[in-house]
Amino acid sequence: MNAVIVRVVELMRSTMLDSMVPSLPLHRLALLFALPFVLFTSRQAEGATPKGTSLRSQAATLLHWRSSVMYSSERQLGTWRDDVMYPCNWTGITCGATWSRGGTKVMVIRGIFLGSADVVGRLDNLIFQSLPYLINLDLGDNYHLSGAIPHGILSLSMLSTLNLSSAQLSGNIPSSICNLGRLTLIDLSFNNLTGQIPPALGNLSRLVILNLGANRLSGDIPW
Repeated sequence: MNAVIVRVVELMRSTMLDSMVPSLPLHRLALLFALPFVLFTSRQAEGATPKGTSLRSQAATLLHWRSSVMYSSERQLGTWRDDVMYPCNWTGITCGATWSRGGTKVMVIRGIFLGSADVVGRLDNLIFQSLPYLINLDLGDNYHLSGAIPHGILSLSMLSTLNLSSAQLSGNIPSSICNLGRLTLIDLSFNNLTGQIPPALGNLSRLVILNLGANRLSGDIPW
């Protein structure tokens, strides 16, 4: 069954919602509603010191993925340059500071915002294990982005928002996505996902918005 769930806390049920709904797509509106929770999660993550990679290595990971897909040079990926290994200046990439294991402050990639970037290729070619500090991932409205939901995403313990809507993703929703306890938003709508809706999604206590509509999923909604 197709499933669309949008759960918004009572604080957000205001006249602002009614005025914005006609002008914003659902997943963009969802990201707006989740923003206070994202900021809270981000502040918590600032003090974390997980094992990770250097900023240069993270940039190399993104460039490797870019080389495997097609994209419009006028869109976000067109600003990613091989000769500039400082991704914090790239369009669609946000960075933040964290503490290294040696006690010094370093910059890391916090967000990937490539909505409507005209990406053609496979998402599962992106090695998410090399982006351990990622908090926000928005690849919505890339209608020719294909592949399965990468298992590497499931290693992103700081991830707060996950938007992979309006693409050509296939396969099932990995049950281990339920281990990402910081998630406030999941939008996987308008894909070709099949299989069972993981019941443990209902255990994500911080989840505010869940959108699984326009897929070929089965099972009960976990709320």
